[in-house]
Amino acid sequence: MLYLVGVGGAGSKIVDALYQKNVVKKLIARIQSHEQNPIIGVAIDTSEKLKTLSNIPEKNIVLIGKSRVKGHGTGVDVGLGRKIVTEELALAMNKLSGVVKEKPWLVVFFAGLGGGTGTGGTPVVAKKVKEVYKTKTLGVFVLPSAGEGRVYTKNASENLESVLSSVDGSIILDNNVVTDKGEDIISAHKHVNQLIQGFFRMIDESFLERCLGERTSIAYYKPSSDHLSIKDAVETMLRDSFYLKFELVSADKIVFVARGNLGYLYGHDFAQGWAQNRFGVELEYEFYDEPGSNSLELGLLVVGTKDLNGRFDEVKEVAGKKEASDLDDLLKDIDSIF
Repeated sequence: MLYLVGVGGAGSKIVDALYQKNVVKKLIARIQSHEQNPIIGVAIDTSEKLKTLSNIPEKNIVLIGKSRVKGHGTGVDVGLGRKIVTEELALAMNKLSGVVKEKPWLVVFFAGLGGGTGTGGTPVVAKKVKEVYKTKTLGVFVLPSAGEGRVYTKNASENLESVLSSVDGSIILDNNVVTDKGEDIISAHKHVNQLIQGFFRMIDESFLERCLGERTSIAYYKPSSDHLSIKDAVETMLRDSFYLKFELVSADKIVFVARGNLGYLYGHDFAQGWAQNRFGVELEYEFYDEPGSNSLELGLLVVGTKDLNGRFDEVKEVAGKKEASDLDDLLKDIDSIF
């Protein structure tokens, strides 16, 4: 049994979008066809915008913090988000237990980092889920773009490690990589959501186990050609749909995923040699052959994304300068006293 849990506005929207794109239905068919509901999504948030979700069943939605924030959300207040989720954790867990039919083999959390509820609340819920259900947890986390404001970036920077350590494995994506390509913030969110939808549409239960114990990132691509070099496909995904600022030479390995008519692909050995020479990493294959299909879906899983290549250096530098400035001011005040 697989459960998807969206925490905060961004995470809830992703889970809702997975329902919209029939990703859940496709995973149902691939995981255990004899089960009636092997995959269920739950959305938890402090904003009444939760009620605008149109695809996830209403019974799987829980609005918390009504007495504190009146349905307006926690904004960028991570401490408030953590406090509300902690105080109303029983409400969120009751909603989850209401849809849990048997012990989950994995719970996948979705959250945007930078806002109050997703950033502050996800570790609280994730730790409780592990404690109650004795199950593995995977987090799919989206970093904010610079255009969303310095506070969002600062929150993500300061809380990233605590969020990642609260789950057993993670997939990390970055809106800032998309906006750096010229997209606006709304379009960036759309691109990231579509990538997640496409990737989850391809994979099956066993593949997600590759993410456990690891920090990873993903890419997705649906080519139009029926004759495609694997090397070219990998390069295309790394260039156009790998949404993380990361040096691949630091990766542990790259997994190339393909579902559909595998006869469209060629250059398997060449691509593995190229990846080894270019990045110094192993290129593995995960193939889901669908003979007779007239389409192909491709993805990448990059394993070992521990070093985010200075993603938050600017924020840390500003914070360091502020601390130094505050110290200087304090020392001046002390001098004036004497």
